[in-house]
Amino acid sequence: MFIAPIHWFCNFFFVHSPTYGIGFTGAPIVTVISNWLMFIGILIYIRFSRAIETWGGWDISAFYNMSEYFKLALPAVVTVCAEWVGFKLLVIGVSYFGASQLAANAIMLNTNTLVYQFSNGLGFGTSPRIGNLIGAAKPRQARIAAKMALLAAGFIGVLGILFLVFCGDWWALVYTSDPDVISETAKLIPALCTLIVSDGINAILSAILRGLGRQKVGANIFLFAFYVCAVPIGLYLGYVLNMQEVASHNNN
Repeated sequence: MFIAPIHWFCNFFFVHSPTYGIGFTGAPIVTVISNWLMFIGILIYIRFSRAIETWGGWDISAFYNMSEYFKLALPAVVTVCAEWVGFKLLVIGVSYFGASQLAANAIMLNTNTLVYQFSNGLGFGTSPRIGNLIGAAKPRQARIAAKMALLAAGFIGVLGILFLVFCGDWWALVYTSDPDVISETAKLIPALCTLIVSDGINAILSAILRGLGRQKVGANIFLFAFYVCAVPIGLYLGYVLNMQEVASHNNN
């Protein structure tokens, strides 16, 4: 909440300012600045808040049972990386169709990521909730929490679809005035509507698996879904059947 206004101001200053703006190059610079500010802000909070009282200092016992930690951590890393690398591979594939197609794909992925963050944030609350309930031997309440989170994610997805249906005609104008990009973006909206719902629900399902300590199951599913199904089929539809950038969203 604190960094967001600074990020917006820096975007104007480095990108659009008539005096100091440096155009496209300013955008990644602003992103780096914002990420560092968030990192520094968290460090300051930890150091000067009561949270520091929970840390007892470095001790050799902190390294005990690290294998159990890595059994959960590494599959979780694979789950996240499998999804994001899969998306990036399809972006690389779309880049060969032309600049307009790549720009339209970027707009749609940005839109999906925007909506996804709501479900992803819900997932961060779902994981510990389910983990605590399972640990307290309350499986019924854990199932209820999981179902409610899935319903909430579905509702968020429906809101995203309604936004695209009623505002899709001008949404691309937020990003560009290029008529070719706007036209290509319009082609992707139907595919994006299905992606928004499935991606949001996927965020909650992943959170449920994390809460159950079943990260390895999620990692295996993600690897199969992206690299056996989505990426090969997307490239086939895009290049062989000439569906171009539409294929990347249909398969995700």
